[in-house]
Amino acid sequence: MVSYAHEGLSEETPVDIELAINATEKFLELKIWDYGEPFDLLAEIDRLSREAHKNKDFENIDDIPTGGRGLIIAKTIADNIRYETSSDGRNCFVMTKSFANFTQNIPN
Repeated sequence: MVSYAHEGLSEETPVDIELAINATEKFLELKIWDYGEPFDLLAEIDRLSREAHKNKDFENIDDIPTGGRGLIIAKTIADNIRYETSSDGRNCFVMTKSFANFTQNIPN
């Protein structure tokens, strides 16, 4: 995500990333902030999915293009993902996952 967020910028450009994790037994929220170029997350995931499926059966992780692979994986794993731009110019990728149903199905 970082290399794409700062694509086209000088290698000397500082990379300022902040990561926050809020977790309980039943819920996980991951937030990653950066100062890269904002983009339309859902449109990008849709584009990457179409590209990966175009000539592939999508049975192997290698079928997913390297650029964007993390987005496809996040969309598959998470219950919800979103991308926000804050008033200070930072972008925030937010991924949430509920484990409420998962923990109920684990045998003791």
